Amino acid sequence: MLAREGLARARAGERSVPWTRVETIEVDEERLVVRVAIEDEDDLVIEPQYGGLGAYDLAEALERARRASREAT
Repeated sequence: MLAREGLARARAGERSVPWTRVETIEVDEERLVVRVAIEDEDDLVIEPQYGGLGAYDLAEALERARRASREAT
């Protein structure tokens, strides 16, 4: 789930991450997943099954939400 404050994953153990702690968002081309690097934590790995988006579209949606959060503050 994307929100102005950050992103949250409810599947496979709930985890919420504020955008301010996200270091990078990139596609792991070998595994075709999105890898979100988080400051001082293990990476968050997201499979591209949410909303029918592929890995690249999902990564772009996450990056757009991250940028919008920065612009709002």
